Amino acid sequence: MALHGRIDKAPNEAAIVLIAHGYAEHLGRYDELVKHLNRAGLTCYRYDHEGHGKSEGKRARVDVNDLVRQHYRVRQQIRAAHPSTPLFLLGHSMGGLITAASAVGRPDDIAGVILSSPALGTNPSLSGPVSDALYEVSKFVPSIPVAPFKVEGISRTQKVVDSYLEDPLNYVGPVQMLTGASMMALGHRVMELAPRWTPDTLILQGDRDDVVSVSATREFASKAGTEVEFPPTIDYVEVPEAYHEIFNEPEGPVMMTLVAQWIKDQL
Repeated sequence: MALHGRIDKAPNEAAIVLIAHGYAEHLGRYDELVKHLNRAGLTCYRYDHEGHGKSEGKRARVDVNDLVRQHYRVRQQIRAAHPSTPLFLLGHSMGGLITAASAVGRPDDIAGVILSSPALGTNPSLSGPVSDALYEVSKFVPSIPVAPFKVEGISRTQKVVDSYLEDPLNYVGPVQMLTGASMMALGHRVMELAPRWTPDTLILQGDRDDVVSVSATREFASKAGTEVEFPPTIDYVEVPEAYHEIFNEPEGPVMMTLVAQWIKDQL
């Protein structure tokens, strides 16, 4: 499986950030964030998930568990190339779920984690056993459309919504069963493992986000690291009135600056 990626090196590199984009989008939508991070001395690695952007795969039809494994392989490649440089993981929406699953499963060599509107829960929510059952069924009927993707919910700025719809690298069709079911099931597993979370973490969440479950993000923030010997620092920032894409909201520049400063504070 060939994945399309990009490296944006920073002058006077202090750390590396691996960025995982969200469902149905691609790495190019993080150019402004990368510029902010580069100016702060942070080199950025990013790639299009399987089935997204310029990477191979059926469009937006993925088992998110496979994407977690791909994420960890990219982490290993970065660590092999930069064995002594601090590595931070940043993920948005589905990329936040992938990042969280990668980090909770293999927390080695992570300097910190940033989660932006992570897809840890759905609206409406389903129980763990129901999600697991749907995931098993989805393996046999992966392409069945199960829900519309509400593009209007990504930002309260119409220009952002219009730009999303006009971008040929974005997917604008319905959520397919394998993608949705694997995401829901994985979200439950990550939530169950949250008490064993160890990396210091910054979580950003808009309080008017109806793409992911705000209550699930709050629950994760409250549970993360509560059962480990040395609990991590969990900084939870909920942005009033903000929709799903925190970095593309009017508060976006402030959020990008916050992320860059938070990373620098961990060094």
